[in-house]
Amino acid sequence: MPREQTVRAMRDLERVQSLRLPPILDLREEIGSARLSAFQLGPDGRIWLAFESLRGGTRRLRVQSYHGATRELDLEFMAPPFTTHLVQPLGDDILLACSRCGCGSGAAGACAAAIYDRQGRLVRPLSLGEGIANLQATIGGAIWVGYLAEGDFGNVSWTRPAEQPGLARWSRVGQPDWVLADEDLDDLDDCYALNVVADDEVWFLHFPRFALVRLRDFEVVGSWDLPLAGGCSMAVAENLALVRCDEDDAEGERDLFVLYSLRAGGDVDRLGAVRFTDESGRPLDGARISARGARIGILHGGLVYHQELRHVAASLTLI
Repeated sequence: MPREQTVRAMRDLERVQSLRLPPILDLREEIGSARLSAFQLGPDGRIWLAFESLRGGTRRLRVQSYHGATRELDLEFMAPPFTTHLVQPLGDDILLACSRCGCGSGAAGACAAAIYDRQGRLVRPLSLGEGIANLQATIGGAIWVGYLAEGDFGNVSWTRPAEQPGLARWSRVGQPDWVLADEDLDDLDDCYALNVVADDEVWFLHFPRFALVRLRDFEVVGSWDLPLAGGCSMAVAENLALVRCDEDDAEGERDLFVLYSLRAGGDVDRLGAVRFTDESGRPLDGARISARGARIGILHGGLVYHQELRHVAASLTLI
């Protein structure tokens, strides 16, 4: 049976578990007339947000961080010369980046990332390449970047200055200190999802194989081909992976989270699927998702929700 038919048959046989989540944070007043441009979890699970607004003809950026419902940082300053899609803590500083190709032109476009201190002062601009799909920083100050095919191959809006890998680690001064070599993985086009668990452990989901790959100390220690048509975020914990689906050929499955068991030798078992809802049972469809390690952050309608992979596994009676 072709892979697509096998996957569809597996979906038809399983029951989707609905999980009701209470919000941990209400951002509706904070957002107001501003545009929420970035939502990410940091390496310790804290929530990081960036809001863009226009005041007196000047672009302003507001950066906030929360530990649960407690706000720990609220900082506003003149916005960088690019749209901020990604925000991460970088030691005592803040890393901002644009996630698309052609974020600017000329010298400005070459530096579509920047580090600011916690008073809103520019520390340094960074050039991390274009076509950034995913970016996560570690507690130790390393910057992991996964790229879209446009960034890997180049597109009509910009010219790739040199060979650019699909996955790289950068220092805080903007120097690449590791890149994924062809001998490590020879078919990485898109880095669909990235989860930096620790300084020495990174997971990523790549196209065209839809393979989930685990790196430890810069070495590939596991690879599993998942029966997906797409995917945009994932939580991981040892032999389990919870992947948010983006399956274009399955109506209604775009916002499901599918739990997989990752076995030795590359074998995979699909253990079940869950759909997150609010407290009234309404699906959190179209939400922004950010995952670090086994944690999942969900932003929907100005409300932030949180879930752990182990709780999802428990709901599927796996532990």
